[in-house]
Amino acid sequence: MKEKKVRVGILTDGFPRLAKRREEGDATSGVRVLNAQMGRSFHWQRTYVMTLPPDAEVVDTDPLVVEVPVETYLRSVVASEMSSDAPAEFLKAHAVVSRSWVAGKLRHAGTHQGASGNTLFPAEIRTWEDTEAHTGFHVCNDDHCQRFQGLQPIAPEVTKALHDTEGLILVDAEGRVADARFSKCCGGRTELFSTCWQDRDFPYLTSIEDPWCDPAAMPEGLLRKALKGYDADTPFYRWTRDVRGADIARRLLERFGKRVGQITGLEAAERGPSGRIHRLRIAGTEGVAVCYVEGRGTGADLDQYLYWLHEAAEAGDPKACYLLGRAYEGNAGLEVILHLRGDVDKKKAFALFEKAAVNGSIAALKSLGEYYLQGLGGVAVDQRRGQDYLIEYQDLTTSKLEAAKRGRRTNGDSRRPS
Repeated sequence: MKEKKVRVGILTDGFPRLAKRREEGDATSGVRVLNAQMGRSFHWQRTYVMTLPPDAEVVDTDPLVVEVPVETYLRSVVASEMSSDAPAEFLKAHAVVSRSWVAGKLRHAGTHQGASGNTLFPAEIRTWEDTEAHTGFHVCNDDHCQRFQGLQPIAPEVTKALHDTEGLILVDAEGRVADARFSKCCGGRTELFSTCWQDRDFPYLTSIEDPWCDPAAMPEGLLRKALKGYDADTPFYRWTRDVRGADIARRLLERFGKRVGQITGLEAAERGPSGRIHRLRIAGTEGVAVCYVEGRGTGADLDQYLYWLHEAAEAGDPKACYLLGRAYEGNAGLEVILHLRGDVDKKKAFALFEKAAVNGSIAALKSLGEYYLQGLGGVAVDQRRGQDYLIEYQDLTTSKLEAAKRGRRTNGDSRRPS
């Protein structure tokens, strides 16, 4: 019977750099990937040299894809994921899990509708990415799927674990290959499928206490004995990473078309049974504030709306300065104006429009022009200055419209704006 093979996509740092090395007495001689990557986008990301197994065949180089027999793949996975010094039953369990997982990919069983996707609501984004999101290969070589680090020194313990479990896979109550996805450590409690991926759950992927994943409950030294060196040397399942608010706002706009303005706060709106965040609430000057005033996904709350506008305007966000200025001059809707408790103040509005214009608000230029032309808010009438602001507003607005038209033509959209 022809041995089943799996196609593995190899992540690399830039275009794949391959080299052949054949030296007498070198047991690892063969094709090497000089810039393979592991842990991409994680805190343990690094570049290393991967030696492909002798029975691996390179089938594509952009991206790099190799085809290997399933058992060759499993030998590398178990040796890459776990230390050979781990307890024997631990290695056996890992062999069964890894075999089941790749069997599900090859047989299209145990997989779930929607390899990846985004569900956009007025006040919520749901996004996920599954292994079926790959094209051109079954699995990748990194933590996104299972670690495949090429030819590895195979200790007798690993060989025995694979031999003792040969052909064994996990199935559900109906005999279908189970989805055997796993994490290196759950921190003491596993999580529901629906917390991490699509909004559905499976009877064999439940949230349970797992003391073997709680480092504080493990016998001293067992953790380092079971893990590979690069895992044991990381902060494990707790670490801190600083992210700039501007980067969060940019990614929301680029990936989902959601404009939230300046990020003003993050809050865990819902957690799974293990305490992991299921829904993260991102407060922004144009996102959460608008949700509060319109009651989209939050319930209308004008106190919160004005609070976040003030916070963002204080930080110099141009859109927040402009919106708050409109509120103070009495042009933000009757409910908002009344909620200011009669605190309509065109002098404050003028100062906010000035701040908005300095920080890039085009709309604020028109307001400033009107204030100077009409002498609003105690501003001395200055016809020339007022006209200059209005001309600048018109010029920038026209330039913006022309840029939008060019963008539509570039994208092949010949429709005229209504």
